[in-house]
Amino acid sequence: MADRALPQEEPDSSPDSASDGDSEPGVLASAASEPLKGVPEIGESWSRWYDYPYRLIESALVRRRWWRRLPRAARTAAVNAENWLRIFNELDHEKARDSVGSWDEFAMPDGERIEVPAMWVVEIYSPTYAVRLDSLLRAKPWQRRVGLDPPGEGLDAILNTIREDGGESWAPLGTFVPSDSRGFGDPWTKRESLPEGFSSIDLHIGSLSPSLTVVAARFRLSQKAAMALDREIRLDHKPRIIREGRRLHLYQTLFQAINEVQGEREALHDSARGWLANKLPGVFATEGAKRLPLLDLLLTDQFDPLISDPSGSERHYLRSLGLDSPGWWQVALPEFPGILLDTYHPERLRSADRSLFSLQRNRLRDLRREDANGDVADDARGWVIARDVSDGAMRLLTRIAIGELLRLKARNVSHSRDLALRIHNGRRPARSIKRLRTSLLTNSLDIATSAAEVSRFASNTRKFEFCVPTLEFQAGPRNSGSKPLAADERDQLASMAKAIVDEATALAEADRSLNGLLGVVLSLTSTLSSMRSQRWSVFLSVASVAAAVSAAWLAFAALETARR
Repeated sequence: MADRALPQEEPDSSPDSASDGDSEPGVLASAASEPLKGVPEIGESWSRWYDYPYRLIESALVRRRWWRRLPRAARTAAVNAENWLRIFNELDHEKARDSVGSWDEFAMPDGERIEVPAMWVVEIYSPTYAVRLDSLLRAKPWQRRVGLDPPGEGLDAILNTIREDGGESWAPLGTFVPSDSRGFGDPWTKRESLPEGFSSIDLHIGSLSPSLTVVAARFRLSQKAAMALDREIRLDHKPRIIREGRRLHLYQTLFQAINEVQGEREALHDSARGWLANKLPGVFATEGAKRLPLLDLLLTDQFDPLISDPSGSERHYLRSLGLDSPGWWQVALPEFPGILLDTYHPERLRSADRSLFSLQRNRLRDLRREDANGDVADDARGWVIARDVSDGAMRLLTRIAIGELLRLKARNVSHSRDLALRIHNGRRPARSIKRLRTSLLTNSLDIATSAAEVSRFASNTRKFEFCVPTLEFQAGPRNSGSKPLAADERDQLASMAKAIVDEATALAEADRSLNGLLGVVLSLTSTLSSMRSQRWSVFLSVASVAAAVSAAWLAFAALETARR
């Protein structure tokens, strides 16, 4: 599955953007906003607060004949100060430009509707987390159906069954609904305080191998939360100046709108990830900073990701949703017509998160039979689509999560190698050695037992593709006339399995190499310590002999003195 290319970022106007103090006075390294009628340039009036310090710098320093004779540091500080003030002038220009309209107007076309009805989150439990998972599942709130489970269907039987099947069977853990939820649910439905925006959370447990257990959560969003992105896009967004460290960045209206829409989506993602990470923490929650693999369902009414080729101003609101990249190639799910799979890479102020994925579909495409008969309300149509794809989405995300797990463990191996190097160069290695020991034990135990099993699981086509929707690499709307791809090139699920096998093999080899290297280092360290101990032993022996001779001589001298 090919990553989408991130759009080019707008050059930022920051005080550190000046290259050096020899720059022409008042010239910014980044492109300034075009002057607009009624908005004077900085220093051309006395009506704004930033005109005063700017004019002072110009008259007292920049326009003096001895400007070039000032120290380089002084000139750099003056130019940076002017650039810092110019950002506020650019903000006024941007506000004026918004009042008359511009090419980068951020708006949706008539009839468009954005909805995120559901999302799925996966957590994996390697051998070092298995004991904790079992203890959490046996806690009272996690009893599935107290008194209702038939013989042989208790928690122990379920865990044993899914671990023996290795990826073929899943079992429900329960459903969580808000405390104030109305109506009657299943006997195993649990009521508790849920994060705002979720109307229900369904948990399932499965296994990828005897040593890897998986918990998948399906989050159903309330109607208000499902339409959060739609509401955010329709707001009147204003340009802003944002501080990052000592630097100021002007976010024009377009980029501020993108930032706020993506921030709303990130809040939903963080709530879902945080709930599962706090409820049943595993590898991603503990070692991956709670960046659990997540897949959401994004529905649109006008834009169709399968056939639409956005252009012009339409691309601006789609950019905030991650739908604006040219449709040269796509990853489709033939079992679910009209749905595409893509990675979601938030830009600008959002953190670099590579564990976010999205299913995209036109909400009105190929309506279901009962929908066409009028049995499904318009507001419930999104949830109907989410319910239909739920099982396939959950299993697909678990396969994606395997690759994320291997990459996380590879980063941990690199971290252990760097930590060992710091210990080698450090003067007080005791604390670092403890951290290295913990890191090595956790990582090596997981890799030693899981890497081979993951490789076997991915190599077994029947198990790896069991009930997982097909991923077909196909030409997009901009590439419709291209030559058809071969079958092996279209099958992205097979490519994913092959990549997992290669990564698991490389990870196991890297771990063995690191452990072997550290073993050699430990052996050499032990030899060196032994040599040092021998040297101290010889020194102490010589010192002991000298002390004994000295004592004998003193005793003899005392005896001679007594005889006299």
